[in-house]
Amino acid sequence: MLKKAKRISKSSVFCVCVMVLIMLTSVSCARKGPYIHSQWKQIAFASPDLARFLAIQNVRARVLDSGNLEVSLKILNKHDEDITVRMKFIFMDKDEFALDETSWMPYQLTRKSEQDIIQNSLSYDARTYKVYIDWQYDEF
Repeated sequence: MLKKAKRISKSSVFCVCVMVLIMLTSVSCARKGPYIHSQWKQIAFASPDLARFLAIQNVRARVLDSGNLEVSLKILNKHDEDITVRMKFIFMDKDEFALDETSWMPYQLTRKSEQDIIQNSLSYDARTYKVYIDWQYDEF
């Protein structure tokens, strides 16, 4: 014996549509990086998890005798596991015009330990910099 299908009221359909719209809006409005470091504005993380696992202990930039800019970072891996990240350094002149940049370079950060990372610019006119830190994904 077949049962009669119940009619769905217009208000029920409207409520379901509103709920779906709210869910889609909240997902599409989710903030996506970069996540700028609170103390050093030149450093940006690709995700909030990465920013939570790593602590930037010290950042130093200096112009070498050769005229190149040297940037050194001291990074602490606070996580209980080793983390592999990749970093990109962009070197800019005093007006923040990009002069040169490195390719994405992988770094293995040992669990619960600090690591010093040093990178020099190729340009003699570099005076400022940006550092981008992202997860290192396996490439096949």
